[in-house]
Amino acid sequence: RAAGGGVRRIALLYGEATAKHSTARIEGFRAAMQDHCGHHKIVFEAYANWSISAAKKVMSAAFVADSDISAVVCANDGMALGVVEAAMTTLPNGPADVLIT
Repeated sequence: RAAGGGVRRIALLYGEATAKHSTARIEGFRAAMQDHCGHHKIVFEAYANWSISAAKKVMSAAFVADSDISAVVCANDGMALGVVEAAMTTLPNGPADVLIT
């Protein structure tokens, strides 16, 4: 994980492909990260359609494929809850292993 200032491996969860505000929110994060935290890496991006269950499904697969994902940025709170559920079932220490926002 990124303790002590290490590199974070970040996943991004968008709402719907047609929702401009979802894309704008995530792209704003991406721009700020590139300007101020360029050493971190975006390693996964997906749409979860504003859904807790879709976010859980997508991120469960992502955590299994890459257990070093250490942060997830979500376009809404509901999807963040789905990520918490995914972390609870796939990561050794559950949500304690990943920053979720």
